[in-house]
Amino acid sequence: MLLIVWLSVWAAGAKRWVRQHRVALVAALIVGYAVGRLCAIPGTTEFWRIAAQPAATLTAGIAAVSAALIAAYQVRQTRNQDHRHHRNDEIWKRFEWVVDRLTSATGSNSATAPALTPKQASEMLESIKNAADDLDDPHLSVMIGFYMGNELGDLKRAGVDLTPPVREEPDQ
Repeated sequence: MLLIVWLSVWAAGAKRWVRQHRVALVAALIVGYAVGRLCAIPGTTEFWRIAAQPAATLTAGIAAVSAALIAAYQVRQTRNQDHRHHRNDEIWKRFEWVVDRLTSATGSNSATAPALTPKQASEMLESIKNAADDLDDPHLSVMIGFYMGNELGDLKRAGVDLTPPVREEPDQ
């Protein structure tokens, strides 16, 4: 049993911890052995011949279920984090797409037709900013706010109406 514990500690990368606490571990083992020898084990020998196997099986079962619950929790956390990163990547790609379509029309090659109107870009960026706020991505929110303030601010000063249309909710 001690070998299994030692192997699991070593496998988990805690070899340095064992080296640092070697004296404490040995002292704990010696004290545990001494206390075990001084105290009487409750029950008769016949009782322990019968009860030892079920008690060991129950202990192993509890340990296995505990390990499964911990693993399931970690899988859930990892899955949520992966989903969150995937959503952040999608939002960044949408932001880059809008910026690319808007700047391609206002860039040095002004002979090409604009891919997006400034009003469309404003609406899309506002939607992307709301999605970034929902995902608690402050970097993207600040970046969109900065972009909307600088780039689209120039268009607003030039007289382009960038206010998104008011969407009326249907009466029910």
